Amino acid sequence: MTMTMLAAPSAEALAARRPHGKVWAPPKTPLASQKSVKGKDLKPGKLDAPKFPVPGDWKPATPTAVPTGSATVALPDGNAVQAGKLPVKVAKGEQKSARSVKVEVAPGDKGKAAGVAGPVVALTDTDASTEDHSVKVALDLKALQGAGWADRARLVELPVCALTTPEKAECQTQKPVASSVDPKTGVLTAQVTLPAASDRTATKSSLPDGAGGKTVQAGFVQAAAAPSATVLAAASSSDGAMGGYSASPLSPSMAWGAGSNVGNFTYSYPIQTPASIAGAEQTVSLSYDSSSVDGRTSAQNAQASWIGEGWDFQPGFIERSYRGCDKDGITNSGDQCWAGQNASLNLGGHSGTLVRDDATGVWRIQGDDGSKVEQLTGAANEAKNGEFWRVTTSDGVQYYFGQNHLPGGNHGDPATNSVEYMPVYSPKSGDDCYDSAKGNASWCQEGWRWNLDYVVDPHQNLVAAGRTTAAAR
Repeated sequence: MTMTMLAAPSAEALAARRPHGKVWAPPKTPLASQKSVKGKDLKPGKLDAPKFPVPGDWKPATPTAVPTGSATVALPDGNAVQAGKLPVKVAKGEQKSARSVKVEVAPGDKGKAAGVAGPVVALTDTDASTEDHSVKVALDLKALQGAGWADRARLVELPVCALTTPEKAECQTQKPVASSVDPKTGVLTAQVTLPAASDRTATKSSLPDGAGGKTVQAGFVQAAAAPSATVLAAASSSDGAMGGYSASPLSPSMAWGAGSNVGNFTYSYPIQTPASIAGAEQTVSLSYDSSSVDGRTSAQNAQASWIGEGWDFQPGFIERSYRGCDKDGITNSGDQCWAGQNASLNLGGHSGTLVRDDATGVWRIQGDDGSKVEQLTGAANEAKNGEFWRVTTSDGVQYYFGQNHLPGGNHGDPATNSVEYMPVYSPKSGDDCYDSAKGNASWCQEGWRWNLDYVVDPHQNLVAAGRTTAAAR
């Protein structure tokens, strides 16, 4: 039996046989003529007026020149008096007030050379007295350096040589002055002490004869290095009324979700290290986490790490938190004040909040894992009383934070620069640096982060970690 199978040609085969380039039309069916439809050009209708005022295009403000020069002002009882046309006002102090003050404002390039953002202001007591006098001073920050960070401004005192040789390191030392700022007006106020006239050296006045209280061109830079002058400048702090910009990585994102529902991307890049002669081998790796920036807000520092956005390398640290002085009784202050004994530990598998027993002074990690935490003093670092920390884990390994030099050494070895510090005020009795004679002006230099700099294993093998200072970016 013979079977024949028939198959329909494929669509591709049929398409290949069709003539190309022809348009199909119904056979023998002429198209009827069509009349053109009348029409007109469409004109768009008038839009409804907006219900709210429409802001104009933003234009940057034209920067104005900072008034510089000098003026001598007599201080009457009552309100502050402006020093000529300078953006500085002065008034009598609360105790042993000066009666007349010479105010001088140097150009901005002098302040930049001295390490501050704006001009420097010099105050000199014109009274030939052998006693120190006080005076209240108010700086108009909007006129001096603009209002970009007026809410975070604080007053600092510079050495007198900042007027003549600002490029020298010893002339750039900043001493914080108790001050307060009004974020609305941008006025920074403080009470300062003017040295006695007997301390002055013989120098030529920068004011020409007969200048009186008039404002003249600033020419005091070469002759104002008298030790009786008090040199002031405005500097930015990390926190203010509009938010904080401190470089702390302890952001709320560290407490966010865990597990597969986080939706983040992580990556670790190991760094090859030399083999250890003795003791535990150290491992170094750079880590990336796409969710590390999720907890940041506009009121926090959004600066990327020195490695890059989302990347981090942190061998370990202990950090203390402070609070804004405006929440500690000093109105409109952007400085940091003592907030009690508190600390947080970041050390691999031993991280957490440190809890202090006030009765014994013993510290423990929240969720105690058996590690011994010691708060010690006497190290050669920048923190008050040489404060540093030592954590001994249950396997006998000791971790030093802020030691700055080799444990047990004579401080002759290179410093590790492991302590980050800041000026902290202690306005209340019982605060760490409180002085009853100074009251709200009590302050000292406190450490806020002690970085890991030495690891000692049970066999006394030591690993050191050094650091270099990162310039502001």
